[in-house]
Order: sequence, then structure tokens, then C-alpha cells
Amino acid sequence: MRHVAGDQLAAGAAEREHDFAVFHDERRGHARDRSGASAGAIRALLDRRLEISVGVDDAILEAIGVGATGWVAGLTNALPRESVDLLNFGIRGEADKAFDLYRWFLPLLRMDTVYNFVQLIKLVQAEVGMGNARVRPPRLELVGQELEQAQKIIRDALRTRPQTVGAYALPTAK
Repeated sequence: MRHVAGDQLAAGAAEREHDFAVFHDERRGHARDRSGASAGAIRALLDRRLEISVGVDDAILEAIGVGATGWVAGLTNALPRESVDLLNFGIRGEADKAFDLYRWFLPLLRMDTVYNFVQLIKLVQAEVGMGNARVRPPRLELVGQELEQAQKIIRDALRTRPQTVGAYALPTAK
């Protein structure tokens, strides 16, 4: 898959449009947006010639709103049902269900948008019993106040974890 950042699209849009069109014809057109702000720009520029997968967890519903059809999610190993349900509710246009789940999930989703996201995601996985918080160098494990604050956010969220209606499944189409 070819990765394209939102700022690359903004600079030289005409050239990028040609590049995307060629990519679309040759590879069935998938773009991965990691900027969080460019899913709409990609859609505006290329209409529906590409499938867009958002990679910024706390922007998933906004990206679906402008046509994203996929999500490169950070918390799926720790919270698979909630992740799949959130994507499905968004794609199916079930706004109330999507927003209720999103509101609960947001503090955790934001953990995937900061510099130490790997450590935070692994900590969430450890807290739900799906692995451990160990990381490989050059990353350092969370310690002290940073660890305590993260654990509080995670444990508060897990204490109020909603009962999901979905099951472990693949995302569903509209």
C-alpha cells in the first residue's frame, strides 16, 4: 500500500491527483490517512476513486463522515468488540450508537495520537489481560506520574465499559 500524508496532498494537488489516479487504476485504490485532517481533503480532491482508511483513532467518526471506509486502529487487540462496533456504527450511519460508544472510547482513542502511543496501547492491552506493557528499545516503559495518569484513565474507562451489542466480527458494509 502506498502511504500518503495530508500535507503531501495539499502541496501540488494537481500532480498528486494524477499520482492517485494512476495508483487507483493499478492497485484498486486505497489510501491511508494518518494526518487526521486530510480524509476530507482526499475525498474532495479525488471523490470516490480511492478507499480511505483513517489511521488517527480519535478522528474515526469524522473520517467516516467524509467517506472513509477503513480504520487502521490502535486499540483493536485490547478492545476488539468496541473497535469493530464503533467502525460499524459509523459506516452504517447509526449516529447515536456511534457517538455514545465514541464518547466512552475517546480518552483511550486519544492515547493512540501522542508520541508514546506504543507504550500506552501496550498498557491498555496489559490492563485488559491481552499481553503486557513491555516495549523494546529505544522505547522506554512508562513510569512515575505518566504511568499513574495513564492507568487512571484506562481503569476509569474499563470501569464504565459499555455492554456492546456486536460480536467479534469483520466490519460490515452500509
